[in-house]
Amino acid sequence: MAKKSGKNVMRWFTAGFFILIFILAAGLLMVAAEHTFMNYYIWFAVMALLGVVCAMPCMGLWRWLTDGAARWFCGVLHVVFFTVFLSGLLIGLNFMLTDFSSLPEVKAEVVDKYSETHYRSRRVGRNRYTRGEPYKVYKVQFRLDNGSLRTFQLPLSRYNKLRIGSAATLHQGPGALGVPVIAY
Repeated sequence: MAKKSGKNVMRWFTAGFFILIFILAAGLLMVAAEHTFMNYYIWFAVMALLGVVCAMPCMGLWRWLTDGAARWFCGVLHVVFFTVFLSGLLIGLNFMLTDFSSLPEVKAEVVDKYSETHYRSRRVGRNRYTRGEPYKVYKVQFRLDNGSLRTFQLPLSRYNKLRIGSAATLHQGPGALGVPVIAY
């Protein structure tokens, strides 16, 4: 009886670890994707295909983790986890390990600048939250030399220095793993 309980504890610990890794990889992917130039449809299709190819060797782990769920469910779970994890890892490392000061400078035109109002959450009681005080998020849209538009969220001090129609200096070039990145 105690042996089965120990297996359940290990299974729950492993599931929690996988969920934490999934959330961290998805967050890193969302942050780095804003500054990365690539065709994401092709990227995610290739990552999903790699996930399908390596699903069979990993099926035992997923069957153990889900306590013997259907094989198709374990396969889908593996492909989704593998795609997000590997994409977040590679795109995130490409962005985080890049030395932006060594990248060549590119002139870009400021096309639009605007602010969005977001709201914090406020706790009003036990298990009850409502909309809290507002705060502003400042965004600037740039037109690059190749005609593409990129939007960046900037702090207020940089936002106030830019004017619509003026030129701004951006750093653009290959990232640490060779995928092109851009930063303001």
